[in-house]
Amino acid sequence: APDAPSVGASVGRLLFELLIGRVPQGRDDAVEPHLVESLPPHVVALVVRSCSDTPTQWPALADWEPVLRELAGGQLMDEPRRDRSRRRRRRAMIAIAVAVLAAISVAVVLLAPRWWADATTEEGLNVGRTHLLS
Repeated sequence: APDAPSVGASVGRLLFELLIGRVPQGRDDAVEPHLVESLPPHVVALVVRSCSDTPTQWPALADWEPVLRELAGGQLMDEPRRDRSRRRRRRAMIAIAVAVLAAISVAVVLLAPRWWADATTEEGLNVGRTHLLS
């Protein structure tokens, strides 16, 4: 799973790039006049922290959630219903596949001693030789 501070820094850098039109080169570079005029001070502060060269300075993804809600007018778009149903179907298919693999694994574990015993007995070895010779 991605590290939340690195994702939070990515959000700030992406916001900088969308507003300024280029990738930030460092913390000092992040204080652009256009950025300062376009955004509230607390958002500019998060962008500046995101552009820091020191990972401990980067904001966490959780720091961005209220800011993104604010920038979106308090409403983030809900996930489309179609995507949710597709995700549910995918999860159901994965669950079925895992159940089938588990059943096969149990069958192999339970039957393997019997197969091994049959294959190593004299009768089992003779059956194998007969098939090879014919």
